Amino acid sequence: MNQDKAATRSIRFLAKGEATIRGAANRERVLLDGADRGVIGVASEVLDDLARRGLVVIDGAQLRLTQLGVSAARREAAPVHAF
Repeated sequence: MNQDKAATRSIRFLAKGEATIRGAANRERVLLDGADRGVIGVASEVLDDLARRGLVVIDGAQLRLTQLGVSAARREAAPVHAF
């Protein structure tokens, strides 16, 4: 999966609520545990990029969208031809 698709997938997942960051078998990846929403795997570099861009905030083991990230999630969820 390319980095843009992985970032979009992560944003969509986090749009439904925060997640707990857990280690994965592969050191270059982490698991995002959304409790009843399930778990997804993502490359650590994707999360680092989202944080650098101000879309997510990492607070200890918790990960959540910033206001900018919420806006990005809304844009992503909008129909292609909104008008």
